[in-house]
Amino acid sequence: MLKSLSRIASVAVLAAACASAQATVVFSTPSLTGDVVVTGFADGTPGTFGAAFTNLLGTVHAVALPDGDYAVSGKGVARVNGVEVFNIANYQPLYTGFLGSTGLTPGAYDFAFGAPIGVNVPFAFSINYDGDASAQVMAGLAALGFPFVNPDGAGTLAISGTFGADGTSATVSFTESNLTWAGFGAMLWMADGGLQSNNSLTARFELRDISVTAVPEPGSLALVGLSLLGLAATRRRR
Repeated sequence: MLKSLSRIASVAVLAAACASAQATVVFSTPSLTGDVVVTGFADGTPGTFGAAFTNLLGTVHAVALPDGDYAVSGKGVARVNGVEVFNIANYQPLYTGFLGSTGLTPGAYDFAFGAPIGVNVPFAFSINYDGDASAQVMAGLAALGFPFVNPDGAGTLAISGTFGADGTSATVSFTESNLTWAGFGAMLWMADGGLQSNNSLTARFELRDISVTAVPEPGSLALVGLSLLGLAATRRRR
């Protein structure tokens, strides 16, 4: 019995180790362009914003992951009104910590914009996070005028909206709550209060060769391994 459990444990650990070497692409687009109007500034509710997208063209691949601890990295090019916001040729660390979701079934989702889809498609889900922004992200925020020094953060981002039947438009609302990161909260307050003469922003955006990956952290892998071990042991006893 002990030998059998030992073999099962070894298999579980090996499976976890193999999984740890594999990164899942959780968001990618070879090209996505469009126009966006972001509203909700200077209204006293810094955690809530809305966005209206039009003239969308391109494809998006997204994956909803099981709840767990992940190391997230990304690369790609983004331009806003023709100005390059970032250009990252190789994967750079973005975030490490817990990621969870409500209202999303784990699996892959693919979207193609630019052609009619026949009906309006509503959506709603939330993302929970508790972890650390990478040094690269912190440096990027500092370059944008947000010199935060604390990378720790936690909160809930609720996202809801509608994909338009025309296949080229969407309306989305974002609500950030349960914030424990003073840095991100301060950034929202600065964005909300710093545009007192105009409560909206209009921009043309371009995303090229964007890819964001997530790798399970050892803690999550250990839980998977222990779950497999417990399941196997229970089956063995039966």
